[in-house]
Amino acid sequence: MLSCDSFMRLVLFHDSRDEHRAQLRTGEQPQHHGEDVRLPARSNEATRIPQPATATQAPEGLEPLSLDALEVAPRTSRAERAVVEIFADVSRETVLGYDGRPTHLNVGEILPGGVSILLREIQIDERDKFVGTGAGLGNMIAQVVLQTKVYRAIGIESRQDVLRAGPDPMNSSPFAMTFQERAPLFCKDVRDIRLSIEAPFADATIVFWNNLLFQQRD
Repeated sequence: MLSCDSFMRLVLFHDSRDEHRAQLRTGEQPQHHGEDVRLPARSNEATRIPQPATATQAPEGLEPLSLDALEVAPRTSRAERAVVEIFADVSRETVLGYDGRPTHLNVGEILPGGVSILLREIQIDERDKFVGTGAGLGNMIAQVVLQTKVYRAIGIESRQDVLRAGPDPMNSSPFAMTFQERAPLFCKDVRDIRLSIEAPFADATIVFWNNLLFQQRD
């Protein structure tokens, strides 16, 4: 099972400093500045948590990505690098989603390294269908597809303005065909979906529920 500390490391918390772009490009975890960052209440659940797999260390001197390189290089490090490159140009404002809107609509995204921590705890193979609620840009869905042999990874996001920022960079990447075949994204409120009986969600083997409240600051 994931410990509380492990789960807290999964999520990128944004403060008022404009650090998101640099952190996303480098894959670094955000730096906490004294009491500037306050941890919000959160709840993450997955329907299936098998034993953890072995972690893979990123090699030195990564070469530019290609489909062939992703297959022959350590899968974890290449998938993280791919996700960073694909979504690097998405604006900080889109990811934060504040702009005076209510707190419950704030977004934020999980860093690629955080997704890898989760995936080490969930042994996914070609028989699995992964469903992620609160998918945001779809970056986690993209990484699940690139980093595992999952049959399909489905993303659900209620905010159209956020979700529509993801497909364009995904479809212009070297992995466009893979995403189109195995990573569908749906703009829906999960409260309006009957997950247990409604296609294509009903036959999911893993459901990741990300419910995170950000503390909004001026």
